[in-house]
Amino acid sequence: MRRTILSILLAASLIAVGAVAAPALSTQSYIPEPVDFELAPVGAAAGQESGGRVVSRPLDPAQRFDTVGVRWTRGDAETDIDVRVRSKGGTWSDWTEATAEPDHGPDPGRGERTAVRASAPVWTGGSDEVQYRSSERLGGVKLEFSNTTGTATAADRAETALRRAANKGVTGVASFFSASAAAPSMISRSEWGGDRYCRPRSSPDTGSVKAVFVHHTADANGYSRSEALSMVLGICRYHRDTNGWSDIGYNFLVDKYGRLYEGRAGGISRAVVGAQAQGWNAQSTGVANLGTYESGGQTTAALGALDRLITWKLDNHRTPRGGRVTLTSAGGSSNRYPAGSRVSFDRISGHRDGNQTACPGSALYRQIPRLRTAVEGGSSDTTAPAAPRNLGAVNGLGSVALNWSDNGESDLAGYRVYRRQEGASYQSIATVRSSRYTDTSVRGGETYYYRVKAYDSSGNHSVRSNLATGKPTTAFEQIVDNSDTSRFTASSSWRTSNRVSTRYGADYRHAAPVKASDPARFQLRAPRSGSYAIYIRHPAHPDYSSSAPIRVATRAGTKETRLDLRDNGGRWVGLGTYSLAAGEEPSVLVSRWTSAPGSLIADAVRLVER
Repeated sequence: MRRTILSILLAASLIAVGAVAAPALSTQSYIPEPVDFELAPVGAAAGQESGGRVVSRPLDPAQRFDTVGVRWTRGDAETDIDVRVRSKGGTWSDWTEATAEPDHGPDPGRGERTAVRASAPVWTGGSDEVQYRSSERLGGVKLEFSNTTGTATAADRAETALRRAANKGVTGVASFFSASAAAPSMISRSEWGGDRYCRPRSSPDTGSVKAVFVHHTADANGYSRSEALSMVLGICRYHRDTNGWSDIGYNFLVDKYGRLYEGRAGGISRAVVGAQAQGWNAQSTGVANLGTYESGGQTTAALGALDRLITWKLDNHRTPRGGRVTLTSAGGSSNRYPAGSRVSFDRISGHRDGNQTACPGSALYRQIPRLRTAVEGGSSDTTAPAAPRNLGAVNGLGSVALNWSDNGESDLAGYRVYRRQEGASYQSIATVRSSRYTDTSVRGGETYYYRVKAYDSSGNHSVRSNLATGKPTTAFEQIVDNSDTSRFTASSSWRTSNRVSTRYGADYRHAAPVKASDPARFQLRAPRSGSYAIYIRHPAHPDYSSSAPIRVATRAGTKETRLDLRDNGGRWVGLGTYSLAAGEEPSVLVSRWTSAPGSLIADAVRLVER
């Protein structure tokens, strides 16, 4: 009987697992169904003034998200918006600009809605919390989230893992019977999820392909190969559902790995009108580079893919590969030229050439001449710089200073610095022109591994440099309480009390003012030479002195400060920053010699390395 029951339970479990895995039993790659949700912060959560900006509190939407954008109903439509994110228990990312770019949009009069008061979408790649900040206070704020990786909840993550495993086996078998015939090779809408989860609102219009506009999406560049597909789906859903466009704005996209993506639906070979360069869409095609290319250029792999795509697209529409072309502006708020203007463009142009925008980023914009040369069939520079040599690391207080030998190439454009920690992959953390960089986004006591690549003005990247290891030091901190008999001394006139709750520790000392110094003395010690800040702490009470003499004595001399002990109770009050030698023992003295009435207090002092 027991065996029968176990058999029934096992069969039921297998049936349940099979039901979960069933949607992935297809010869096509499994794509999780996107989850969209929103959050409307209210009250203090919606933001407080800080440093000339309005900064929200950390917001937890209760589900994991991959893309986030901000919408609002009241306030300047062109306000500056930034967001930052973190995972549960993690550290905050850098602030990422999400300011809306109205130049990415449909041509006027074509029936597609133009987004108003909406930021650009920001790829976050699996985050749990978010903060946003704006250049002015906004009303009716809603944060729009999308999860396109099947990781919104713990249950979703388990389900996605099971389905990906099942799908991997099916697609592995299917690969024996299918082969790619696309030229150029391209990830289709069905492969990145557009056909299922981002269907167009309406049938596409067709125009002509007289020119090509190059864009970037302004997302972070640290995405992985597997995340890139989900990024495209997230952009599409934001363009369609938040901006109200018919479909994703770009005709094509390319990632840093050199993979091309079908963009707006309607046929790769057709002249589909996108929403990628307002006022020029009906006469051009647009390709967007996933990532931000303001300071660092696009990879050689991606530039090669752009060459293949643009060459094929122009040939397909019997359009010359090079030279210049005259287009007629359809106008629009972001267009550089009024409607009806006839404007001459290079056949392959940057988005900024036709619209008021920084897109595609200054570094990628500088690579477009090389791309034009390649498309036109001429020779182009494909020689990578030599790898940087002699990379070394010098550990500092909360920092690692890197330096290496200068490269000798005449067309060298700069260096890209990469960093990783144990068990993680390398990520690009900086792009610099000189052969030195100081990493201050590190934690003392942890180990970091660094490599550097050189890149030239044509976008060629070198192989990586030698490895350098850094381990920044941790700032020294010392607190001396009045109960520490080895480092605190005072005469019997200094009595002990615990009456005021804002004290440090169990108690503090107090004494009446007299015409004699009779100081309470705290003795500190610097373990190594450097710069140190010294603080003092005291409870506060109306009966305490309004002019307590506090002296800091170092080898360099003595500095006196007068403190009002009626205020700032329970806080560390700064007494200045001092240059101390290794082993030096500065003193903090609370004197009784003052004409102001009220008790003098000796509670605790603190030394912090800078």
